[in-house]
Amino acid sequence: MPSKDVARRLADIVEYAERVSRYVGGRDQEAFLADDMARDAVLRCLQCISEAANKLDSEAERLMPGQPWKGIRAIGNPLRHEYDSIEDHLHLGGDMRLR
Repeated sequence: MPSKDVARRLADIVEYAERVSRYVGGRDQEAFLADDMARDAVLRCLQCISEAANKLDSEAERLMPGQPWKGIRAIGNPLRHEYDSIEDHLHLGGDMRLR
């Protein structure tokens, strides 16, 4: 069942995406990976975006079709359960794109 506060969930997604943009803006990968706080902040923002997308359920696809909602929702699982491999993945230059 979708969240009763759809507007709030959408606003959360936009807010956290804007934060990610600020945290990584103007940095190359090496500089970003060297900044523990920025890296931690981005991972937390991605987790919040994933959670908001999960709470939107099918409303997300209806309101904003064409987005990789399945991948957005799924990114929360490795962030919570496979946190140790996320860091290794980042440092090895792995592909973290949502599919």
